[in-house]
Amino acid sequence: MINSAAGIGGAGMSAMAGGGMQAMAGGGMQAMQGAEQAISQMSSFSNFRTQQNASRMQEAVSAQNQVAQTYAQMGAERTKTSAQNFQIQAETNTKTSEMERETYVNQRKSSDKLQGKLVQLMMS
Repeated sequence: MINSAAGIGGAGMSAMAGGGMQAMAGGGMQAMQGAEQAISQMSSFSNFRTQQNASRMQEAVSAQNQVAQTYAQMGAERTKTSAQNFQIQAETNTKTSEMERETYVNQRKSSDKLQGKLVQLMMS
């Protein structure tokens, strides 16, 4: 009986060991599935972070483009203003030159008239 009990005990032990292995194998499958889910979640989070980073990069590029466009407009306005200032300065210089020439011509005419009267006075 001892032998048979030992035999039963041995068979029971091996059956329990087999069941334990199956339970461990089942637990291993659950662990693998859990690991796959964790990797999937991490991958999803990584994709989310990548999308966030891509979105931020697009926003940064858009902001840089707007800044560049604003600076280009400012440069164009500065160039336009400079051209207008140059034109005004050129017109002012032309008018000033005309006024100086007219003044000189009028002075010459007045001087010629005065000289003509002096000559007339001396001849009379």
